[in-house]
Parts: sequence; C-alpha cells; structure tokens
Amino acid sequence: RFGFKSRGLGDVYKRQTLKPFVYALALEKGWSAATLIDDSPLSQGVGNGLHAYQNYSREHYGLVSVREALGNSLNIPALKALQFVGQDKLFARLQELGITSLDRHPNQYGDGIALGNGEVSLYELVQAYSALARQGTFTPLIFGSQIPHAAKRRAFTPETTSLISDILSDPNARTLEFGTASILNRAQQTAIKTGTSSDHMDTWAVGYNHRYVLGVWMGNLDRTATNELTGASGPAFILRNVFAHLDNTETPKPLYLSPNLVRQWVCLPVEPSERCRDEWFLAQHRPRTGDIVKPDYFVRSPSPGLKMARDPRIPDEAEWFRFELNRNDFDRVISWFT
Repeated sequence: RFGFKSRGLGDVYKRQTLKPFVYALALEKGWSAATLIDDSPLSQGVGNGLHAYQNYSREHYGLVSVREALGNSLNIPALKALQFVGQDKLFARLQELGITSLDRHPNQYGDGIALGNGEVSLYELVQAYSALARQGTFTPLIFGSQIPHAAKRRAFTPETTSLISDILSDPNARTLEFGTASILNRAQQTAIKTGTSSDHMDTWAVGYNHRYVLGVWMGNLDRTATNELTGASGPAFILRNVFAHLDNTETPKPLYLSPNLVRQWVCLPVEPSERCRDEWFLAQHRPRTGDIVKPDYFVRSPSPGLKMARDPRIPDEAEWFRFELNRNDFDRVISWFT
C-alpha cells in the first residue's frame, strides 16, 4: 500500500534517470556486473547538431564495470547500455512497470531517455522501483483500501533484480562519484538511487530495503531552478532519516539474493592495474576476466544530417572538422569520402 499527503505530488511530472532499468535489461540480454564499458567522451547527433554527453562530475574514467557504471550513475556508460538493449525494449518494459507518462514515440526522446529527458511522476517511479524490491514482480500501488485493478506480473527475473539491488546497495560501487563517506552508505543494506536534473530544477532519491520502498522529490512546483540542490545533498538526507527510523521498528534483514547466483573472484583488466573483487554471476555468464564491451563500428562524427557553416572570421585553411568512429582498435580499412 502507498500513500502521501503532499499536495498533488503524484501528478507533478519530474525529470529523472531510469538507469537501473536500462542495466536490468542489459543483464537479461547477457551482460554481467563485471562487463566493461568504455566511459570516454561521447558526442552524438541530436537533430541537425552535435551534443557532447558528460558525467555529472565532468570526469571520464575509461573502462568501468557495469557495477561501477550504475553505482556511480555514470551517463556515458548508460547511453551505451541503452544502445545495447534498444530504445523499443526499454519503452516496452517501462510500460509493463506502469510508467505511462512517457507517451511520445521513443525517437522523440532519443538515447537521452536513460539520462532523464523524459518526465514521470514520483508515484510512477516508486511503483517501478517496487518491482526491483519485489524480486522482479510488478504490483500496482494502491491507496488506502483501494482494490488493485491489475494482477501481479513478472517484469524481471529474481536474478536480475538481485544484481541491481546488490549494486545499488554497495558503497564500494559508488566511490568514483560519491566518495567513500557518502550519505548513501548505510549500515543496513539499502538500495538507493539519486537523480539531479541538469538545471537543478528536480532532485530525487528512491530507495528500498527488505520491506519498504521510499521515494523523495525536492524542487519548486513552479519549475524554477533550485539553489544547486542535488539528489545526494537533499532528498537522500530525508531518505536516510526515514530508513533510520524504520530500522528501529523491526529487525533489519538483507536484501533478497537469488540462490541461482554464484560468487567468483574476478580481476578487471584495466589500467593502471587490475581491479579485483568478488562478484556475483549467473553460472552461464561467469567470465574468466571482465568482458570488454565492443559494439559494432558506427560513425560517431559527423552525424547524419549534420549542418555546418564556415566562419568568415577564420581563414579557410585553419578550419577543420574531426571525422570519428566509435572505436579506435581497427581491424579493417576505413575510407572517408567527401
């Protein structure tokens, strides 16, 4: 059951990130928590121009594991994960999770849907995260004594949600962006995800333990920007305090972990030296070392339909434009024609 007293908050639509659901689909398609993704500068065509994607800190970390990418909420790896699973698959799954406010064609959102360029309500977001907390079973939230209008259904496997929950509750997975003493770290195992819009208009935090799912949004209802409030500096404090109170009402338990997962010591082959840890895997996905994600070649720049103009203030011989593929380890001849 679910309820809130804030005025109309269920109908206030806010920008958010849906990264845990993107990675859940990637795990179901064959990735593991140790799969490596290249977190390097990325520019893609948006309309007739180019957009340079950035992580929140403006830092790039090179090869990172899925655990590190999700734990630190890195943007560029999330885009590559979405490209791996496909926008259509993500939208179909979000519909199954009760998110209906993303009602435009997926192409209108583009890859940025993974980073928050669509708007959903806090109610929808908590409802979707509750499926992660319920071992992948989606159940519509109800108010008070309302009768559920839809039956339970399977949205993700228990193994997938176990991995996502383990990552979101792992303090060591988020140190790149949040540091070692993050407000998100708790003594009792709690999966927490924060979000901050690029203009600081919306900040939120969603978390769950073995029994409760909580969602907090902070911002201005007139859609004006906050004073650089972030999900970790605002909503996360409220979330932490509520969970601390709940911890005192019952005996804490760990989050569900599927018995079908196996633990293996794995070393990720990344510079400057190998990073090693115990990691959870499905038996069929257990690697010898981290899997490096190598997508097919595609032209990163120029993007289709890109429009450019010469600057009359710059000599023609000094003007240039970089042609770029998405990979730099070529095993074939690449020819450019202009």
